[in-house]
Amino acid sequence: MQSGDHKTYPIQGPYSVDATGKFVCREQTQPAHSHCLVALEKVRNSVDNYHKAEPLDYLMVSLDGTVRAYARGYPFPIQAKDGKCILTVELENTKFTSFVIRGAGFEPDEKVMTSSSFGNDATAGTEQASSQGEFAAPVHADLPGKNSGSATFAATGHSCHPTVTYEWGKAAKEVQ
Repeated sequence: MQSGDHKTYPIQGPYSVDATGKFVCREQTQPAHSHCLVALEKVRNSVDNYHKAEPLDYLMVSLDGTVRAYARGYPFPIQAKDGKCILTVELENTKFTSFVIRGAGFEPDEKVMTSSSFGNDATAGTEQASSQGEFAAPVHADLPGKNSGSATFAATGHSCHPTVTYEWGKAAKEVQ
C-alpha cells in the first residue's frame, strides 16, 4: 500500500505456510487447487511514484483474516546515522508539511534531547526512548509566507548525536 492508499493488491497467491513458518506456493502441496504463479521469495515489485521518505506498507493476511504479518519500508529513505543511532524521516501528509522522525539505537529508556528547525524557526525538546531505544517525534512545517524549504532534526543521546536534513513543502514533491 502506498501512503494514504487503502487498496489491496494481491501478489499472485494464494500461499500456504509450511511447518517451518515459511510462505510457500500451494501448488507445491496441492497443484490442482492453486493459482500461485511464483514463489513468494521470487516476487518482485516495482516501486513507482513514491516520494523521498514516503512509507511503503506490506500486509499478508490469512484468507480468514485471523493471521496477519505487517512490514513497513522506505523505497527512498531519508536517514542519518551516528554510531549505533539512526534517524529516519517519514512523510505523513500529501502537503509535504507533516513528518515523523523515527529514532532507533539510543540507550533503552534514555531521555533524548532534540532540536528541529524549518528555516530560521527552531524548536528544542526531548523524546523518551522506549525500552528498545526507539522514539517517534512528529514535526510540522508551518511557516507563514513560506511553502517549502529545508528542515533539520537532531537528536542527542548519551552515546550519539545524529542529525538528518530533508526537504519539505514544494521542494519535497519530486517523485522518485
